[in-house]
Amino acid sequence: MTDDSEDTVSPPQEGQLAPDFRLPAVQGEEVHLLELSGRCVILVFFSQSFATYDTMEIRAFVDSYIALRTLDATVIGISTEPVQALRTFAEQEEIPFNLASDFDREVAKAYGVFEEEMDGFRQVARPAVFVVSKKQRIMYRWVSEKLETLPNLDKVIDIIHGFDSTDEIC
Repeated sequence: MTDDSEDTVSPPQEGQLAPDFRLPAVQGEEVHLLELSGRCVILVFFSQSFATYDTMEIRAFVDSYIALRTLDATVIGISTEPVQALRTFAEQEEIPFNLASDFDREVAKAYGVFEEEMDGFRQVARPAVFVVSKKQRIMYRWVSEKLETLPNLDKVIDIIHGFDSTDEIC
């Protein structure tokens, strides 16, 4: 019998330090959150490439990518799928930002978004968005209860835009 308590971690709260991670990514290098210190980072968790609602979630970030880059934000999509599947997804959907593979599910667990089963998918990340400040603190979090619920990107942009640049937050 195994202890599943580590699988039911609550998502980190706003103001808390973001859990660090290092993941393989589609653009060839690893993504290490700590190395992105000094930048505003948007972590976009999604459960499955090419699934209807996950594709809609990622497309929403693709559509807002120029606005987010203008605000000097770095977007990273995270899924529990292997890098090869994410690479195919990135190419077919023309995703301009990096996608990272959390194949071991450790990052999804650390962020409290791991689901053993969700709408027929097994061992996936629940759709979620975390805005991480330049100082590695979570400034905003959104965790969906259902696959078909999409994040409010206007809210994400407003939060990043509303940060005072002299505070060195984002």
